[in-house]
Amino acid sequence: MRQSSLNFLTEGELERALRRLEPGRGQGPRGARRHGRRSLQQDFILRDEQGWGPIRLESTDISPTGVFLASDLFFDEGSGFWLEFKAPRSGNLVRIWGNVARVSPDGQGSNARRPGMAFEFLDISEADWDELNRYTLRA
Repeated sequence: MRQSSLNFLTEGELERALRRLEPGRGQGPRGARRHGRRSLQQDFILRDEQGWGPIRLESTDISPTGVFLASDLFFDEGSGFWLEFKAPRSGNLVRIWGNVARVSPDGQGSNARRPGMAFEFLDISEADWDELNRYTLRA
């Protein structure tokens, strides 16, 4: 007889999974953001799933759901990477799986001064999400 193994999500894991399924993740009515965004200029290290890299890019702003990295080098939208950086408040090393959500070669949008890519965080620990949320709420 075949045994079934069930995996249960913690409440935080379930909330993060449900956030990823929401239409217009991170945006509310008329494009208003659901989560705060705050300026952050610091190095991020990118590596692909096989560990290729590292590529060092500088962030311009961050939220609990993503980051904009200034760059003249662009990856295809949907490309996945490990993003490594120091948490803004604690200085702890953070490692998050994310993908390229938007490419801005002309520096369009909120980063009109610099070209780059917007990354969406897809796999973030509850502790890291909480820390980024607290950081962005303190404007």
